[in-house]
Amino acid sequence: MVKILDTCAAIERYEWRRDLVDHRPDKAIPEDFGVLHACHLPPNTASGLLAEVLDAKEPVFASHGRVAGTACGRFVSVLLPMSFDSEHPKACSRCLDAIGVKGG
Repeated sequence: MVKILDTCAAIERYEWRRDLVDHRPDKAIPEDFGVLHACHLPPNTASGLLAEVLDAKEPVFASHGRVAGTACGRFVSVLLPMSFDSEHPKACSRCLDAIGVKGG
């Protein structure tokens, strides 16, 4: 496992799941989330969606059109509270190329 500093892992979309207790819809990570992308976290990230993931313990879900750009140029709606792992089996090959790392 090779974690890339100053990045967070991200996925393109979330899904809605109904809460079994209050029956309200909640945002959730899909079982098959597709590709795992890399989002660069600039050193002075003070506000916005990227800043929210710095201290997060849970996934950060974008809302109301807020999205984050990835190393490969895609836009994502879910930021994960972990560094991008270049050896993850679903790591985006275009993100790996963009950050100059080869996958496992």
